[in-house]
Amino acid sequence: MQNIFNNKHVQLAQGEVVALRIKGGIKLKVMRGRVWVTLQGDSADYWLCDGQQIDIPGYGILVVEAACGTCQVQVDLPRPQRQWRQQLVNAIQRVASVHTMVTVPLLLLVCISVLRLR
Repeated sequence: MQNIFNNKHVQLAQGEVVALRIKGGIKLKVMRGRVWVTLQGDSADYWLCDGQQIDIPGYGILVVEAACGTCQVQVDLPRPQRQWRQQLVNAIQRVASVHTMVTVPLLLLVCISVLRLR
């Protein structure tokens, strides 16, 4: 089993299987071929072909099998900057829901700063 720490290309021969341990979500894109994809804890299975992609949220073991011929898939991790911004916005929203009158000006300033980072 492979741990995914950075963006990665995986090439598989027909019938070859790779198991990936994901932490925090990924985007899986089929660059070539047709693959079968299943995720631990998800009752659905997915069939993806050339150019198709799927966002896999959360954590777990992802299994990918090449269905026909040689397949190539690309595994992309979310940009850390995006995760950081979303975590910041979520934290501010939690605080704002408790202390509305005090934090509204602060919330506006932080949101403007976050938008400038884009």
